[in-house]
Amino acid sequence: MSNLNDIQLSVFGPAEAADQLDVVSELYVDVFFPPPHNKGQLELGRMRGAWPRRLKAPGFRLVVADSEGSPAGCVYGHQLAANTGWWAGAVDPLPDDVANEQEGRTVAIIDMLVREQWRRCGLAEAMHDTLLADRTEQRVTLLVKPDNTPARRAYEKWGYQQVGRIQPFPDAPVFDSMVKNLR
Repeated sequence: MSNLNDIQLSVFGPAEAADQLDVVSELYVDVFFPPPHNKGQLELGRMRGAWPRRLKAPGFRLVVADSEGSPAGCVYGHQLAANTGWWAGAVDPLPDDVANEQEGRTVAIIDMLVREQWRRCGLAEAMHDTLLADRTEQRVTLLVKPDNTPARRAYEKWGYQQVGRIQPFPDAPVFDSMVKNLR
């Protein structure tokens, strides 16, 4: 098992994160291309194409975990706008208190990527906590594949609760939507 003492966490705002796209892409391929995620070039292209828009979103933050000059993982997210489409893909109607977004209310975790050798040692939680440190939002949300049991268990342990199921775009899988109150 890898040791968290070997990890350095770096936090990047939008300006610095612009130069980190290749690092995030490398981790995306390493983590999301193999089973059970089975993502490919289409999803990688979407992630890379959305990067400039993500950087412009309010509250954007990227955390990169580095081990001896090699990225071990990363997490990034930003605030949801009041007119966000985040909740629009709900498979079943969501309660109004979940889906009616307000400016500055919710930070969304877009991707959390941890290389296999760094899983189950606390790295994801360390990155997660660093991403959320000193945030002003009331809550945080993320999506998880229903069959990703290790991730779901971790999120539940961290205080997340499932609020519904979301299909972010027509050719995407259905994810469980989870929310955690920050206040």
